[in-house]
Amino acid sequence: MGHWTEDYFVDQPELLGNAMEAKGEAADEEVESILAALDREFDHRPETVLDAACGIGRHAVAFAERGHEVTGFDISGAYVDRARERAEEARVADRVEFFEGDLREVGGFDGEYDLVACLWNSFGYYDDGTNAEVLSGFGSRLGPGGALVLEVPCRDGILWDFPGDSVTETDDRLAVARWSYDVPTSRYEVEHTVFEREGGDLRHLGTGTFRVRAYSPPEIASVCRDAGFEDVRMLGGYDGRDPSLEDDRLVVLAR
Repeated sequence: MGHWTEDYFVDQPELLGNAMEAKGEAADEEVESILAALDREFDHRPETVLDAACGIGRHAVAFAERGHEVTGFDISGAYVDRARERAEEARVADRVEFFEGDLREVGGFDGEYDLVACLWNSFGYYDDGTNAEVLSGFGSRLGPGGALVLEVPCRDGILWDFPGDSVTETDDRLAVARWSYDVPTSRYEVEHTVFEREGGDLRHLGTGTFRVRAYSPPEIASVCRDAGFEDVRMLGGYDGRDPSLEDDRLVVLAR
């Protein structure tokens, strides 16, 4: 039996595909904020970007639209295909390249970049040792003076206002999310079940469980330093504010 990421992202890409599409417009503002934070915190203006676990290419395309040379990879072939379509639609296919790849193998990839970005809950899928290896792999892909931007679930904010089970409906789909949290491992799980509307009926598309490590600010800072990053900055969101108990995600800048 393979890792849950293979069942969830490779075998059942439809479980998260619509949610990614719905967040497409947010990528422009998020990329602008990332670039502003890098300039403000590190006086860093990257030209080349590696988008790790890029999904359908929301952020990769947004970086390319701003003139950056971008490479993106994802474990899901379906997401990579959609990312290429989005690049064509945005007329930036000449500035962005996508390929299928696993986060656990990033240390063996070719190329150096001014920025490695791993965004929207794309880090923390594995055991702590493997997550640390992934971070070290990110560092090996950075050229001189390069920086990492990492978006991770904030344990304090998630537990402060833990999400309940939910039902989300659109014109063509209905999605059920059931949340749980494992205290000893600081991991939360979301079981997603998606149905497609067919006339007045619902057809079951799939069920899969998303699992990710949530970090406190000191924890993720320590993990980054152990992976070789000497300067680690912590933000409570893309707007640059300091972390607070109300933030369910952290934006980490490291070099």
